[in-house]
Order: sequence, then structure tokens, then C-alpha cells
Amino acid sequence: MKFICLYLIIFSQFAQSAEYELRGNLEYKLMSYTENTSQNLGHFSLFNFEQKSFFNKKFMALNQLRAKSTSIETDLAEKITTKKQNNFEALLGENYIRFQNDSLIFQMGYQDIVWGESFGFHYADIINPRDERITFYSSQDDVRIPLLLINSKIFFKDGSLQLLYSPEPRFSKTLPIDLFIGDSLIQDQIIVRKESTPKVFKEHEYGFKLSTSFIGSDLSLFYYNYLDRNPYYEISNASLTSITLDEKHSRISSAGVSFAKTLADFVIRSDVVMTKDRKYNYISGLNFSSFQSDSREILVSLDTPSFKKFTGLIIIANKTLSQTLEGAFQNKSETQIIGRITKSLEGDASIDLSYTHDVKSKGKAIQTLIKLPVNNDTILNIGAEQYFGTKESNYGKIKKINNIFFSIKNYFKI
Repeated sequence: MKFICLYLIIFSQFAQSAEYELRGNLEYKLMSYTENTSQNLGHFSLFNFEQKSFFNKKFMALNQLRAKSTSIETDLAEKITTKKQNNFEALLGENYIRFQNDSLIFQMGYQDIVWGESFGFHYADIINPRDERITFYSSQDDVRIPLLLINSKIFFKDGSLQLLYSPEPRFSKTLPIDLFIGDSLIQDQIIVRKESTPKVFKEHEYGFKLSTSFIGSDLSLFYYNYLDRNPYYEISNASLTSITLDEKHSRISSAGVSFAKTLADFVIRSDVVMTKDRKYNYISGLNFSSFQSDSREILVSLDTPSFKKFTGLIIIANKTLSQTLEGAFQNKSETQIIGRITKSLEGDASIDLSYTHDVKSKGKAIQTLIKLPVNNDTILNIGAEQYFGTKESNYGKIKKINNIFFSIKNYFKI
């Protein structure tokens, strides 16, 4: 609240002389589940509205308002109950003031920080929490949850240094935990108590990113100390019929390197990220608990140029824990191989097909999307996402998400 008041005071000083740009989008997605769920049809809707205010060549402000509604938590959960289902919420999106000159960019407010994204793998994108209920083929701008940040980026010859500080951690919105617990607990009901976002200045997050370019290559080193966006759980109460789990978020730190190079229109990208002190849950017999482990994540991807209106993407991704326990929600080592092909059609229409293979567990994912622009402002999407695997594999655990979907997205500008 203190930040919002300060923001409004600064904004009001310049508002009378500003130039404005207003735009937004509306999206509705209808899903038909192909597995046994409590509901056959699910939905997701999203509204985005933003105003850009340009006060002069160096100073501007961005204000966004978002509203979303999703049924996925209640659709997929069988045992779980929560204090708040989050079926509908209205929230501020990116809201910040920005100063820029030839050697500096300074932003203060709620922001999205993009350090690296490769087809759903966000090993280098460690700053913003994410809405993981928004699944495949969603815009990453819709998935990220803005974070209150003081963000300074200093430019020098062939590179830049970005410094970040956040006084208000936020957490990701995750899928129901009973998708991963399955039938491992005897209780018929799971009650989850969400951890509230810490008050401003009660917790602190900080980090940096150093970037440089050389011989047609981009290299960056980064570090961030923060509260884990994804939770682990502790038992607060249990009976023969129900169990109450408290959501917790441990303090972790991540450091890594990203590398990208273009060769004959082929784009090669690699991320290596080391994370310390993350906690994971496990179930052993009737014991539900957690353990702490470091992890190493490696991603290598190759993006191909267009050939006869076809483009392709190949990704190899691996995550390895320093230690694990039997019954852990996260395997000690996971390697995934992804292939994606996109065919461009007339009038900006396209067909997209991807296949993901989990090497160890043999889990698989097949996803497809047909994009059909109606006009310059409206897009129809028809697609499907299907997951296959045993109950022990990650894809097998989330196969209740399997669905075919239809969505419509409309952009507007005032």
C-alpha cells in the first residue's frame, strides 16, 4: 500500500502533460477433459488492460489490470479442499515507473523479468512466480506473476549489468497437490492451508545479471537469492479421515549461466542453473515429510530457420538432485527430449505439433495447436494436450489434465 501511494504521487506530478496508449485483450478457453474428472468441461478466462503513459523521451509509466477465472483446481482435485479455491481473481499486472537514458534503465514497481524461456522450460527465468494452472500453449506474459522490484540496468560497451531487489516475495499458483500424492495417503480428505504473501519489507530478495556479447554470441551470468516460488508441505493435523497440510516456502539461491549463438540462421541456446537448499516432499509408508537438496539444471536447444514454411525446435533438458529419498515427489534425475514442428499457413494461420519424451520414466506428452486468425484483432485456437505414463512418472501423475480445447482471443486498442 505504501508503494502504491508513492507511485500515485509521482504519477500525478506528470499526468497532465503525458501522452497515453490504451490497449488490452480478452481470452476465453473451454477444455473438454478426456480422463475421469469431477467435471467434464473446464474453463479459463483472462482479461488484460494496460495504459502506457509517456511523459517525455526518458520517463514513462505502465499500468496493467488483470482478471482471471479458472476451474482447473476444482475440476482436477479429488481429495483436496482449500480455504480459497482461487476460481476468480482480479489483480494488478505490471505497474511501474521507468526512467531511461543512454547508459541506464531504472524501473520501480511490479514487473516481469525475462531472463530466458524455452518452450515451457524456464530454468533461467527464476525471478517471477508463475501460474502453473495455465498450461500448454499459453502466452508467457499471462503465466508470469509480476513481482515488486527495484530494477536497475547499467549499460557498458558490449554488455550490461542488471541489479534487482524485491521487498515482497510472491508465490506461484500450483496444480492441486493430490495429483502428485495419488493414493499414497489413507485419508479421504486433504486440507491445504496456503501461505500468505509476506508483508512488504518483512522478507528481502536480491540478485544480478551480467550480460555481454562477443563474436556473435550472447553470454550472461546471474544470481538470485529468494523464497522458493513453489511450496513444500508440512503436516499440521491428521486423523484417520483427513489430513491438514501447511504450505511452506524455503529460502533458496540460484546461480547460472546462459549462452546463445546464431549460426547460419540456426539459434543455439544453453542454460545451466545451480540451486541450493530447495525442499521437496516425499511419502514413505504412512510418513509424509520433506527433505532438502541442491539441484543442477541444464538445457540445450536448437531453433531452426524457416524451410518451405516449416520451422523446428529441439530441446534436451536435464534436472539432477544432489540427493533424494524413496517416495520423493521429484526424481533424482530427469531428462526430457522435446521436438516441435510448426507449419505456417495462409493469412498468419499455423499448425503446431510437439512431442516430449521423459527418458527415465518413459512418460510422454503430445500437444498440438491450430491457430486461425479471424481478423487483425481476433484469433481462434483449437488444440489438445495429452500426457502418458505410469503413476510413478511426472506425466502419469498429471494425465488428468488431458484435454482438447477451444479458445478465442481478442485484442483491442483505444
